[in-house]
Amino acid sequence: MNCQNFEDLIPLYLENKLSPKEKEVFDTHLQGCPACAQALSAFKETTELLKTVKPDELPQDYLQNLEIKIALEDLPLPELQKPKFFRPQQLFPAFGALFLLLIFGYYLRNFNKPITVPLEKIQNPPEQVAQQVKTNPPVALEQFIETKKTLEFAKATAKTDFILRGAGPKYLKKRIIKQWQDTSSGIKSKKSVVIRTQAEWQELWEAHTKNISPMPPLPDVDFTKCLVVAVFMGEQKSGGYGIQITDIQESEDNIFIEFTETVPAKGSVAAQQLTQPYHIIVVNRE
Repeated sequence: MNCQNFEDLIPLYLENKLSPKEKEVFDTHLQGCPACAQALSAFKETTELLKTVKPDELPQDYLQNLEIKIALEDLPLPELQKPKFFRPQQLFPAFGALFLLLIFGYYLRNFNKPITVPLEKIQNPPEQVAQQVKTNPPVALEQFIETKKTLEFAKATAKTDFILRGAGPKYLKKRIIKQWQDTSSGIKSKKSVVIRTQAEWQELWEAHTKNISPMPPLPDVDFTKCLVVAVFMGEQKSGGYGIQITDIQESEDNIFIEFTETVPAKGSVAAQQLTQPYHIIVVNRE
């Protein structure tokens, strides 16, 4: 037994709570260690001295006063009103509102002003342009699809449409059932297609959504009653491009698509990012 263990067992030794074996080891160490004998003697004197100390009696009203003090601590303190002084910071919201009103007024003042953009000189007169369009008829697409294209002059005062194939009583217009249109597609080449089967629809949808993770599910199309018509403008070097199917007509032999392509005007500001405009629609067969 070392001295540390001896000091830990002193209280149990004085209370006679050690086992016979522990008491024998304790007594053996006590006889051979003067320091531990002195520590035991000091512990006994301290214990006897504490027994002679009498506790002080509390005043008769001590508990009553303690309960009153606790009750007062639970009461909410009254809010003190601070004196009001003028602060310059209070004017900041007013100045901010006035500044916003001035900006809004300036915006409204210039909202309806026309934007003047210098137009390039047209080298060929309108008659020659029309003649060139007529001499270049649209090429029939796959599955006897012919494409109509509406040409738009950006920033012009009037819109001019060149109809490459007229519509008559023999042409039946299709009704759009559902559609998807945006400027991000996995198909980067310019193409126009008509989908008549589920397998073709699956192949087109996978190519169109190959850059999306996870790939969106294939939309349901009943090809016994519907067709899918899709136009892709191809990959463009900036924003501002768009394509939209404006009309679909069907004759006894062919299906014709009329669509509008939008391009940014020269000198306009467009987002500098690659875009792939497209328009996919589902139309009725009859």
